[in-house]
Amino acid sequence: MTIIIKSSVQRLLKEITNRRIIRKEIQQILNYTEYSRWDLGVFFVGDEIKELNLRYRNINKVTDILSFPFHQAIIPGKLPIPLTPEHKNLGDMIISLPYIIKWCKEHDEIVEKRLPVLYTHGICHLIGYDHENDEGYEMMNKKEQEILKKFWNWKKRCDDNNGSESESEGESESDDENEKD
Repeated sequence: MTIIIKSSVQRLLKEITNRRIIRKEIQQILNYTEYSRWDLGVFFVGDEIKELNLRYRNINKVTDILSFPFHQAIIPGKLPIPLTPEHKNLGDMIISLPYIIKWCKEHDEIVEKRLPVLYTHGICHLIGYDHENDEGYEMMNKKEQEILKKFWNWKKRCDDNNGSESESEGESESDDENEKD
């Protein structure tokens, strides 16, 4: 299981969090799904997310997160059985840090608390949930709340133990050396 993290806003990302925390939180969220051993890409970007949102969703505005699933879900939460180990890929999430920082300031929210919510939202999209209609919204919201409840309980245990909760198995610590800012 590999979580690849890339960033075109490296300095901004370092001001907020670090890759070890990102990996640990995403792995923990994945542990609450059936896909804890699947690969995933996370790309932190700036306002170029607006162009991606226009290109892929035909919406001409900045957003917080876009998700690009590798597989099409059979039903929400149920992906096809992978043909090869290389097919154990959930897909990619693209996250706009400037948008999130602005949103958090406007809503008196802490960025470090907002990111796990977005990771959960993006992962739910990658495993087939959507919110295109009321029924889909209800299903996705229920799944997100189920995951986040477990996540925040885990996070509290980590905080109570001064962050000494054991690291997730199999997490990749490799970082890209050629990242731009």
